[in-house]
Amino acid sequence: MKDILKEYESCSGQYVNFNKSTIFYSSNTTAAAKELVSTMLGVRSSSNPEKYLGLPNMVGKRKKEAFQNILDKISLRIEILQALPTYAMSCFLLPKTLCEMIESKFARFWWQKGVGKRGIHWCKWRRLCRSKEEGGLGFRSMAQFNIALLAKQGWRLLNSPDSLVACVFKAKYFPDCNFRNSSLGRSNSYVWHSIWATKDTLEKGLIWKIGTGENISVFEDAWIPNYDNVRLTSGVGNAQFVKVAELINSNEREWNRVLIGNTFPEAEAELILRIPLAMEPYEDILVWNDELSGEFSVRSSYKLLQNFDPTAYALQNIYRGFYSKLWRIDIPLKIKLFILKISWNYLATRVNMSLKNLTSSSLCPRCAAGEETMSHLFREYPVSVTIWNDLSDVISIMFPYTEFVE
Repeated sequence: MKDILKEYESCSGQYVNFNKSTIFYSSNTTAAAKELVSTMLGVRSSSNPEKYLGLPNMVGKRKKEAFQNILDKISLRIEILQALPTYAMSCFLLPKTLCEMIESKFARFWWQKGVGKRGIHWCKWRRLCRSKEEGGLGFRSMAQFNIALLAKQGWRLLNSPDSLVACVFKAKYFPDCNFRNSSLGRSNSYVWHSIWATKDTLEKGLIWKIGTGENISVFEDAWIPNYDNVRLTSGVGNAQFVKVAELINSNEREWNRVLIGNTFPEAEAELILRIPLAMEPYEDILVWNDELSGEFSVRSSYKLLQNFDPTAYALQNIYRGFYSKLWRIDIPLKIKLFILKISWNYLATRVNMSLKNLTSSSLCPRCAAGEETMSHLFREYPVSVTIWNDLSDVISIMFPYTEFVE
C-alpha cells in the first residue's frame, strides 16, 4: 500500500499528509493487526470515520445521521432561502426523509408572517417548486435537484470513460459492460449507489447522434429527435433489420427511402428522413437531447425530472401565457406575488379559513351579504364593484366589467 501511495505521489505531484490521515478498521480486525498496520503506515487509527470537506468518508446504514450536519447548516442560514448544499448533493443521494425535512424548513420560512410567527401553508411545497411560467415560484425540489446534480456524474462516466474516476468505477462495478447496462451489485459504496440511481433519468434524456448507425438499435434505442414516444414501436414485428445502419445506403450516405417508407407509418418515416447524415461516417455518439449543444446540463436535467413528475400540476397553455406575462410586467415583486396568490386562491378569505377550521363563519365580515370567497372579495363586494366601474372611466373597457375582471 505504501508503494502504491508513493507511485501516486510521483505521478500526480501530490503528497499524502500522514499526520492528518486516519485509518478506520472493520469490526473484524484484531487490536494487534490495527497496531501493526498503523505503525507500518505511520497513520493513527480512528474508531469513527472522519469527514472530508464536510462530507462523510463512509456512509453506513444510518444515512440520516451521516448527513445531519447539512440540515444543521441550513438551519443557521435559512434567511438565504434555498441555500442548497450543492456540493454534498453532487456526491451523495440524500435520504428522502432528509430532503423532506429541509423542504419543511424552507416552507416554514416562506409562509411565516414574521420572525418566529408561523404562517398558514396554503399549498404543498412541490407546487411552489414548479417554474414561474407554470404558476410556481421556481423553488428547488430537493430530491429532484439531488438527482439532477448526481446525473452529471453519471454523464461523466458515459462521456469520459478514460478519466481516472470512470476507470476505477468500471473496474469495480461494471467491468464487462458500460454504465448504461450496469447493475447495482452487492457490497457497493454509497457513492456508486448514488450515481447508479440516476440511470433512469439519463435514459430519458440521452439520444444517439447517428454516424455509421452500427451501434444504434432501431427499436431499443432513442435516436429520432423531437419524437414524443422516444423509441419506435411500429414495424417491430415485421422488420428484417436491427441496426440503424441497415436503413442507410452506405455508398451514397442517404436514407433508404423505399425501405423506410414500406416499414414505418408516414409520420415516423418523415421524421427519420429529416435526420441529416454526414458525408463522412463517424462513430455514433450519445448526446443530451434537451440541449442544442448535446452536452448534459443540470438545468435541463432538473426540468426533465419535473416534466416526468406524476404529481406535477398540468396547466393549460392559456394559464402558462398568463403567468409568463405576469413575471414580465414591470411592477413591484410583492404585487406579482399577491396576484399569484389570488390566481391560486391562496389568500386568507373567510371561506379558506373555515376550510382549515380557523374561523367559525365564512360570511363576509364587511357586508354579510354572502360568503367571503375570492370572487366576492374582488368582484362582487360593493366597494370592488365601485372601483371597477371607476376604472372603466379611465381604461377603455368594451365589455361588461365582470368579463373584464375574468
